[in-house]
Amino acid sequence: MSTKSLSSDPSPPTITNHAADQWEDRAPVDTPEPLVTAIHDAFEVDSQVNGDTAYYHPAYDLLLVIKSWRVVTVLYADHDRMDTTSMQACECGCLTDIFEHDACPRCGDPVEKTITMTGGWS
Repeated sequence: MSTKSLSSDPSPPTITNHAADQWEDRAPVDTPEPLVTAIHDAFEVDSQVNGDTAYYHPAYDLLLVIKSWRVVTVLYADHDRMDTTSMQACECGCLTDIFEHDACPRCGDPVEKTITMTGGWS
């Protein structure tokens, strides 16, 4: 699983009008932070959405779908279609990547930095 953050990229992707509209419609707050600013809080996740890559925005629980380095749409995060191996849910239900954050970006709940391994070598 990748933990690449868009904040580490010197040239963030461009944003389509459709993606900006979807961000406004789907953000769970009345006045969402502008997507051009919020994009820096998203981090790459393994996902089965149809795009080059998908970035998860934990505070709003949304997926940013990127094709050819353009944010083409914003989807509600479907946790069944994301690899959440390195993520933990906190009290507010937000998924937080334990390699990226020490606390939930939405509620501030501290993240326990342990991964439980199941199965084994045969």
